[in-house]
Amino acid sequence: MSSPLDKLRAKAEACDRCDELVAARSRVVFGDGPVAKGGLVVVGDGPGPKEDRRGRCFLGAEGKKARAMMAEAGLDPAAAFWTSVVLCNTGGRAPLPPEVDACKFRLRRTLDILRPRVVLAFGVHAARALCVSAPKTHRTMRKLHGYIYDVGLKVRGNRQVITVVVPTWPPRYLVRDGAARFEADCREDFARAKALLYGAQATGAWFCRELPVDYGKGAR
Repeated sequence: MSSPLDKLRAKAEACDRCDELVAARSRVVFGDGPVAKGGLVVVGDGPGPKEDRRGRCFLGAEGKKARAMMAEAGLDPAAAFWTSVVLCNTGGRAPLPPEVDACKFRLRRTLDILRPRVVLAFGVHAARALCVSAPKTHRTMRKLHGYIYDVGLKVRGNRQVITVVVPTWPPRYLVRDGAARFEADCREDFARAKALLYGAQATGAWFCRELPVDYGKGAR
């Protein structure tokens, strides 16, 4: 018998909502990793050509760097479920708002099934798709970074469980010129995610930390 996640995967693989992405993809990169409730889910903005060819999330130098830094912080990459806001190859560009909207329900349903304790959101599109309670001023990673957000997940019997979303910089920022400033932020975020994953409670300082202001051109 198919599991709820298998059924959702099959539905996603048959999706044809976004003409441009359907034409560009060779497969739907649904996600991979252990299906264990109360764990860690990692969400990126979307797969690129490498991920499209191999059918896995977060590949290449960017993904390798992100996984290595997570491991250094005490987060086991192999124990996380990895997925993206958009599941089709975007060709390396950021997903467009209609593409995010078309995939948002599937992402939330994935989290409803997995019921993670913590979600690590790499990139502004992943963070905004999940952090619906974020202030309207929090439109960029400069604003989202340094905060955490509670998100209610639906489970059987109309009950809700709460997962915590930790936004952080996308992996491509970790392999670009001037990456050190982003690496420092990510290490803080990974440490925060680890603490929350293993039972720490959110503190006011995590919501109100003074944010760095100079990330250079192109930082969103």
